[in-house]
Amino acid sequence: MSQRECAWFLYPLDEETNLRLCCAKRDADDGNGENDLENGVLCVDGESRSMWRASNYEFVAAMQKSAKSDPSLKFKIYVQAKGQRARLWSFRKKKKSLVVKKIKKGGTF
Repeated sequence: MSQRECAWFLYPLDEETNLRLCCAKRDADDGNGENDLENGVLCVDGESRSMWRASNYEFVAAMQKSAKSDPSLKFKIYVQAKGQRARLWSFRKKKKSLVVKKIKKGGTF
């Protein structure tokens, strides 16, 4: 199965988060300019948004992990497949293992 080429974006919901994303972007950037503020990213809902472009999925995952430990960090994650509009992304919750499900049903493993 081949991976699709896509772009990741972080949309800050307040000014404090915007400033913190800017700092995180600079730290992750290492001077190569890959994490930039993009104005007018067209989304599936028809809205055009200014969002931070992430260089890769790992940066987005790291920011999501930071947001879990710091509730004041508020942003939405968007993903844009090549040739399509950006859409809201949500990290999927890990499924419970089969062992846990079986134990809850009274079974043994």
